[in-house]
This record gives sequence, structure tokens and C-alpha cells, in this order.
Amino acid sequence: WTPNEEALNDYMICFEELFDEVDYFVVNVSSPNTPNLRALQEKEPLMELLSTLQSKNETKANPKPILLKIAPDLTNEQLDEIIEIGRTTQMPVQISHIKIGMKDKWNRSNEILKKLDEARKEGIDITADIYPYAHWNSTLKVLFPKRDYSNLTSARFAVDQLFDASESVLVNYAPIPSYKGKTISVIAQERNEEAAITLIKLIAMAAEFKKKNPTYSGSIETIIGKSMLDIDINHFIKWEHSNICSDGIGGGHPRGYGTFTRVLGKYVRDEHLMSIEEAIYKMTKLSAEHVGIKNRGVVSVGNYADLVLFNPNTVKDNATFENSKAVSTGIEMVWLNGQLIYNNKKSTGKFSGVLLKREIH
Repeated sequence: WTPNEEALNDYMICFEELFDEVDYFVVNVSSPNTPNLRALQEKEPLMELLSTLQSKNETKANPKPILLKIAPDLTNEQLDEIIEIGRTTQMPVQISHIKIGMKDKWNRSNEILKKLDEARKEGIDITADIYPYAHWNSTLKVLFPKRDYSNLTSARFAVDQLFDASESVLVNYAPIPSYKGKTISVIAQERNEEAAITLIKLIAMAAEFKKKNPTYSGSIETIIGKSMLDIDINHFIKWEHSNICSDGIGGGHPRGYGTFTRVLGKYVRDEHLMSIEEAIYKMTKLSAEHVGIKNRGVVSVGNYADLVLFNPNTVKDNATFENSKAVSTGIEMVWLNGQLIYNNKKSTGKFSGVLLKREIH
């Protein structure tokens, strides 16, 4: 990988080489599997990166939109910096799958939203998307932002602040398959050691397994980590500028199969957190607006016919952490680009999906 000291040059090369081939650029500084990449989220390197790209972009006859992907679990200071970057560069800011990274900030989501609303009053276009689960799905390594995987102080900080070891589950662990489905706390108890030490050893054993099994093709270790409280989810989902997202594919985390039906069943019908109209708007029109997709998200003459027929009285998510591919209840039919693709609880065998592009004007 490219060291951070040379990252700007790498981004600029990609920008120039791809400019004529793409509709827009996404600057990704949050990949959890790229060593030290998140260090570029700090104010000075990120401002330099975005300002340089924007300056080069403005010299083009047809400038392209530049989007920024950052980690959702920002500290208060980092959130302030991102707002300042949005203010300075005039770039739209979207916090993708917003969550609260620090345990001592849980149940303080209203404070975050107040800060975002204040930024919007200044004219900063800042939005968010969210999935309706208090857990994330990633590698154990994301719990060490400094990539110091053997540092006990960092491990203890992770246990104290970055996740709840008693509610965070290994969904996959190739070195010791029997750990699958167990929380970090339970594994630590079985090993008769504190959770922080267990965290260090789990990562070390995974690294050793990878070294000894270079041709292993599956995921070596995956954790579903507790990241905030249900009350925080409620506040974030209700925020008028947040759209619903799944941020997932089939397998591992139930969000891939259950996000939208969970909102319609749990948050709309059962808990009355929002109206069915508001929920559908957040899943469709608002989502399309946030990513710049035209002619979708609204049922209207001339738009693409992406439609879902569901029963509001029975719609329910069935996917769980144990069975993440369980199909939801209450979805009767689905049309994609005018083609019926789902009926009678099964696929019709038609594949009418197309690549969606942001429309540039």
C-alpha cells in the first residue's frame, strides 16, 4: 500500500487517469482494512487533499462532482473538523451509516444532531444515512485506529470505549471455529483472561492463521460490534435529513436482508416512531436525492418503475445475527425497471437491474 506521505500523489494520479471515464469521484479515507488510511481524516491532511483535488477539478472544462467517504464513528472534534471542511470547500457532506463511536457518547445523539442542524443553518449541506441496527459488521482490527494491534493500552481503550464486549459477537473465526457465535466477553471468560488481552490474541491468531494458510479464500475473522443504543437509532432515523440505507450484502449482518422491512415493521407499525409515508420517503426519494440519482425514488409518469408491494400489517424482518439471510415477511411483489422480479416469496428469475449513475448537469 502507499504510505500516507505519498497519498496525495496517488489520489492525483487516479484523478487524472480516470477523469474522462467517470461521472464523479469518491475520495475514500475510511477503509478499515487499509493500514493508517483513517489518519487522512484529520483536518490538515484531509483539507490539503480535498483542496488540491478541487483546484485541479476547477481547471477542467467539465468539472466532476467530488464526494467524500469518511468513517461514521467520528469524535466530536472530528465532526467539527468535517463541518469546517464542508464550510471551507463548499462540498456536500454525507455521514454514511451514522453511529456513535465512543461509549461515553451513547445516548447523546441529540447533541450530534443539534450540531448538524446548526451547520445546516449556516448553509452547509450536511446529511446522513443510517441502518436500523445498533451493531456494525467488520474486522477486529477496526477497534485499533492506530493499528497497534498488540498494544494493551489501546486494547483496553477499545473495550472501555469503542464497543461492548458483552454484546459483540464473532460471526466468523477460522483459527478456532468454535468461537463463532460467541461474544468477546464469553471467549475471554473461557480463556480466563481480561477482554483486552483476548482481543489482542484473537487478532494475533488470525494473523498467524493467514500466514500459515496463504491460499485460504474465506473470511478469517469477522465481528459484529455493538456501537450505540436503541434511543440513538431512534433519534438518527427520525432526523429529517437522514435517509435509510442497508450498507450491506447478503450474509454476516442482518441489515442486508432486513433493513427496510425492519423500519416498516418495528419503527413504523409497532413503535409509531414515524408515519409510513415518512419512512418510505426516507427509503426512496430522499435516498435518491442524497446520491444524485434522477427519475427514481418517486412514482411518477416517466420515472423508472421500481416498485414494492407490501402488506403494512404483516411486514417484518426475520434476518438475525444467527440467520442473516432469512427472507422478510409481508413483501408480496417487487418490480425493478418495470420487470416483476419477486413474487410469491421467490425470485421470478428475471434480472432487470442496471448500473445507476449520478446524473451530471
